[in-house]
Amino acid sequence: MTTILIISTDQNPAQSLCQNLQANGFLTDVLSLNLENFTSAIQQKNPDLILLDLNKPNWKAPEICQAVRNIDVAPLVVLSSGGPPEVVAKVLDAGADDYLVKPVSNQMLFASINKLTRRASRSDSLFPC
Repeated sequence: MTTILIISTDQNPAQSLCQNLQANGFLTDVLSLNLENFTSAIQQKNPDLILLDLNKPNWKAPEICQAVRNIDVAPLVVLSSGGPPEVVAKVLDAGADDYLVKPVSNQMLFASINKLTRRASRSDSLFPC
């Protein structure tokens, strides 16, 4: 079963997202975005995929993605209300594997999650240690 860590700037939408994912067979946990301690929480939880749920389209997203990439290789999906193409490009260049604009349909969200976790599981099986 896929474990998803939701890191969010707003707990209400994150809880709704968490319940939606759980109802569709995913294990989830929600973490409030606190720039001082979210990296240690990611290391402790060791998720299969990270969802970064932002209310503002450019709210430090590139810096957050880079911080996540410095400590974890789990697929990273950014959910945001959109933004100019240069902000989206910075987020992807900083390490996000996908950028979805809210509101996003369940079909698109689940397709992104499934695509990225398939890739991650394939790469794990290619180089067993």
